[in-house]
Amino acid sequence: MHENVPYSRILQVLTDLVDDQSSGTLYIHSDCNHAITFALDTGRIYAIFHGARRGRKAIHLISQISGGSYRFESTGLSGISHELPTTPEILNLLRITHGIEARPARANPNAPDTEISDDDKNLLCQQLKGLLAKHMGPIAEMVFEDAMDEFGDF
Repeated sequence: MHENVPYSRILQVLTDLVDDQSSGTLYIHSDCNHAITFALDTGRIYAIFHGARRGRKAIHLISQISGGSYRFESTGLSGISHELPTTPEILNLLRITHGIEARPARANPNAPDTEISDDDKNLLCQQLKGLLAKHMGPIAEMVFEDAMDEFGDF
């Protein structure tokens, strides 16, 4: 068990476990005396607990701690799976609330960073607008443009 460390260090340990595609359970005892658990399978977070809260409801509570102690065990939690955002999204949610810069999520963490050509961007945008229009109707283009303004370029 590692002694009391700041939240940023605990988050770095979790990020390292994800990046190393580790499997097992990260147990955290927060400085405000809460039990927190992350279950990982080959780098994917599949279950989260904060006391009695679990899944999505636990993420916000975890981001409120300022530190604690932790230990990692290579045994996983069997028979448990929570409906959660993707692992990169979870890590970014945990970073943002503490003012830690979010890392951009990649669909395949092993894929190299490559630029998307302008032609491919335009084609993808048209395909996305078409799919959105199927479900939303004529307002789809406005929704798409607002989302692009909010989130920026690819």
